[in-house]
Amino acid sequence: MRSHVPLLRGIADAVGLPSVREEAKRPGAAAVYRVTIRYHDGQVRDSVAALRRVHPGGWSLEVAYRGAFENRPIRYPIPPERGEAFAAALAAVGFDRLNDAPDVPPYPTADLWLIERASGAFQHEVLLAPESATFASSAVNPYARLVNAVRNGLPEAVKRMT
Repeated sequence: MRSHVPLLRGIADAVGLPSVREEAKRPGAAAVYRVTIRYHDGQVRDSVAALRRVHPGGWSLEVAYRGAFENRPIRYPIPPERGEAFAAALAAVGFDRLNDAPDVPPYPTADLWLIERASGAFQHEVLLAPESATFASSAVNPYARLVNAVRNGLPEAVKRMT
């Protein structure tokens, strides 16, 4: 369902965020993680959360909601150990080798997530539907583990706003 990706990238464009590749090339940038969420029912604002590791400043998280706060992001300080734990959780899932989830339903029947990581010239992304990924949840399901890593490691990224 790669046809969903432009829909999700449009959310980042709407809130005025550059691509993760552009962010990763900024001076001092070590890594950028981004979670873009498209809600299927329109009752909750779509959002983009960007976790950045920069030298020497450490970690920061910005969450922007489409159509809220004039698209200005909410900024959260992230302690270094929390940022490192999130990066380690994605590495443990094998994020950089994952393809899109095989069970992504057609939009608009489910919420969609696009999870991206960039560092230097490297960029990778995974498209999934969190409810489908967790429905078949098991310890060996990398998509369920990825959803849990985001929900537990960056709860601000999945906070809903009406």
